[in-house]
Amino acid sequence: MNTTTEVPSVRGLEVRPPVGMEELACRRLLPEIARQGYWADFAIAVDGPPLRILGALAYTPGVHESGRRGWRVSFRVAYPYRRQGVGSALLQYAIDAGRRCGLDALQTSHDPINELEVSPFLTKRGFQPDDRLSTYEIDAGPLTEFMCSIRDWLAERGEIPADIRLVPLCESSLNEVARMHVEYIGGTQAAVLAHLRRVVAGPTADDNRVLLVGNQIVGVHLGETKEGISRTDITFIKADFQGKSTQSGWAQAVLLAHSLERIRGLGVARARFSCLSTNRPMMRLVARLKATPIAVEQIHLLPLGDSGDTALRSNSDNRRSRTASVSHLI
Repeated sequence: MNTTTEVPSVRGLEVRPPVGMEELACRRLLPEIARQGYWADFAIAVDGPPLRILGALAYTPGVHESGRRGWRVSFRVAYPYRRQGVGSALLQYAIDAGRRCGLDALQTSHDPINELEVSPFLTKRGFQPDDRLSTYEIDAGPLTEFMCSIRDWLAERGEIPADIRLVPLCESSLNEVARMHVEYIGGTQAAVLAHLRRVVAGPTADDNRVLLVGNQIVGVHLGETKEGISRTDITFIKADFQGKSTQSGWAQAVLLAHSLERIRGLGVARARFSCLSTNRPMMRLVARLKATPIAVEQIHLLPLGDSGDTALRSNSDNRRSRTASVSHLI
């Protein structure tokens, strides 16, 4: 019996913006962006007639750890149409569009364990390894005790203002949270705002918290608790309140300690978070508390224009301390 699988050939390949329900097809081909609903733009690879969807591309503004701005890019080719130039065409679409917009760089990521072919593919097209994003799970008890001890120590030193408040995301200004998200993480104002509105209307809305000093938003924690695991997606702190050599990171400590205390009160046993390898304070915490690695992503960067690689890649001492949990950031 002949068991050879015929590989469909690609003819008349075209990459273009999706039309109508084609954006839904893009999202289904890119499930990794589902939690991050603020992705702004898509492109779709098709051929025909009859019309066949071959692959999809998503891209959105992002902020590199050096502070430079570019696009985060995610793309995938449907399995039957791989190794026929579809991935190259999708990536070239993003490169051409990024150069027209005068961007500093594009960033993309992949699973280096289960997607062995992706790194050589990206390297041939000029992308360079930039960082690794690892996801960990840990017993919520020791993590909560550790973060609360740091918060309490900072309070004893008088470093935490008396007029701080922690409120649910739904009780804060979503417009201001969206603006800060665009500044520190990425996305567009409209896309991030739409994402936040979905979050506060969802079943895990109370898992998202905002830190205020007086009436000023200084920090945001986004995540969800489901099936006994509390997942931190993103934590970002306003620049004036970030930990630096001349001031403590009290805002981040307060925000995380409060979120962990809340989940412990709900009886949640496990916490999950992601961390860049260059985030040295979090990597020390991972080692200290013996967090269990459950996933890893290799991040690649493609410099565009005249900025060059050296303008984008800074050492970890010069990278901005924005997040305790970082998810696919450019």
